[in-house]
Amino acid sequence: MGKFETALPYVITKEFEELYRFSPEMYGEVVKAGGKVAYETVKANAPASFKKSNIMNKLKMTKVYKTPSDGAINVKIGFYGYFINHNKKVTPAPLVANVFEYGSFKFPKRPFFRRSMRSRQIIVAMMNKEQELLKKHIKSWN
Repeated sequence: MGKFETALPYVITKEFEELYRFSPEMYGEVVKAGGKVAYETVKANAPASFKKSNIMNKLKMTKVYKTPSDGAINVKIGFYGYFINHNKKVTPAPLVANVFEYGSFKFPKRPFFRRSMRSRQIIVAMMNKEQELLKKHIKSWN
């Protein structure tokens, strides 16, 4: 009886190992690229009153991080901290953003954050960054 064994060439297995080692860094950069698109869209879609006040200084994008529960690579965009409003009072920025987004019993909702999450634009930016990084990394192997 005949026996046939196959194995991938060493060069190909080495490339796969390199790609596996490079992937967390690469996907962090990819997620960051998508986050930048969302961040800029949020800035552009912010209400006019936000653009006039200093609450826009509190719009931040976090560092890329990995969640321990499921191993996902994430970045957050949101309003953090406090700012001085037009009445010279210290006000929590997340509270004001939440009231604009969802409204209150005195204030109608004016969503700007949800409208800014344009998934197609974000996905295209992430795919472009991925292709750029892969081309750059694959060139370094040759």
